[in-house]
Amino acid sequence: MTPVQLQYYKDMKTKERLIPLFDDDKLRGLITFYVGNSQEDRRYIRTNMWSVLNDNPKGDTVFIDQCIMKEGRKYQPLAIWHFIKKYLKKKFPNVKHIKWNRLKRDRVKRYNKEV
Repeated sequence: MTPVQLQYYKDMKTKERLIPLFDDDKLRGLITFYVGNSQEDRRYIRTNMWSVLNDNPKGDTVFIDQCIMKEGRKYQPLAIWHFIKKYLKKKFPNVKHIKWNRLKRDRVKRYNKEV
């Protein structure tokens, strides 16, 4: 991990915008996110993926910034999804939606799910 990447994760942890994912007491993944309003989709798309932006903790939408999972063991995506939703509902009660983008077959697919 480069110093820039390390600083990004430290900053996101300080802002409470990092969710560590554990399995058998081992770190298996990380999710970073921003909180904003649903019409702010483009605000969180940036040229430098390691820059940390200010967000709106009272917003209604979580924008997933990065989702990194360790290779190897198969994970239970539904269990992870429920954990994330529960965490977000507790920490950010105004949040109603989670949005993220995923590159699939050279095209960006946009997702929008209710919390």
